[in-house]
Amino acid sequence: PIGMISVCTDITEYKMVQAAEHRQRVLAEALRDIASGLTSTLDLGEVLKRILTNIGRVVPHDAAYIMLIESGDARIVRMQGFRESAIVDWLTKQPYRVEHAPERYQMAVSGQPIVVPSLDASWYENKPEAMRRFRSYTGAPIRLKGKTIGFLHLNSVTANFFTVVHAERLQAFADQAAIAIQNAQLHEKAQALAVLEERQRLA
Repeated sequence: PIGMISVCTDITEYKMVQAAEHRQRVLAEALRDIASGLTSTLDLGEVLKRILTNIGRVVPHDAAYIMLIESGDARIVRMQGFRESAIVDWLTKQPYRVEHAPERYQMAVSGQPIVVPSLDASWYENKPEAMRRFRSYTGAPIRLKGKTIGFLHLNSVTANFFTVVHAERLQAFADQAAIAIQNAQLHEKAQALAVLEERQRLA
């Protein structure tokens, strides 16, 4: 019987290892596909749209939004899953100082994702009442060359939904998104410069 227990334990561990390896392969394949799709366009709006379209393949969630940083201010540039107008208005009404929210500041300084498995009363302060339907949060910094240029935020209506594994997956996705966002931003700047040079030439 003891030998049988040992064999059963070995088989169970083997199956767990196999399952973990399968999840890693699926994640790697998804990230490759996503990276190809993100970098196949230089239109920033389209890149942001594709980020939110594909993020569910990496981390399940109920709502998501992307912030990009300019001069210390974080602005929400794209969102999905928020059906309440009060939330949409609150999210888009103004820029947010990075240091004014603990989760944003922590991500910007550490360069690491964070997980808040169960949101408490302090998280809902100064937020619309409708935000209370969300019970779990994870976020990841969008980083380029060691600098945080934005954030990916995910919310779930289920408490204790997000785990460290979800956060790690989100960070891997954010790293892919960073490259695509940079390419699109550089393209926009190049186009704007070309227009300015043409105007100066005509003048």
